[in-house]
Amino acid sequence: MIDLFPQHPGWSLQTIRLLAEVAYGGADTFECVEAAERIKAGDVESWQREWVATAETVEALAAEALAAGHEVSARQHFFRASGYFRQ
Repeated sequence: MIDLFPQHPGWSLQTIRLLAEVAYGGADTFECVEAAERIKAGDVESWQREWVATAETVEALAAEALAAGHEVSARQHFFRASGYFRQ
């Protein structure tokens, strides 16, 4: 198994699970990497804060796309945001 978070195997597993969704549009590799880089080792609050921040950023993109009438893009953003909120 890839240890993205050696101090917390559960975090590694959950992040790998999310990365597996990239192929189906459920996540974006770069968004995941950026969130993971901001998480402090072993800090649960950091884990929650950074995934929620990523989710809120992507959710805002979805809202902008929807307001502009870009329903497909909005759906794609909302789909990714839901996965990040779930993290």
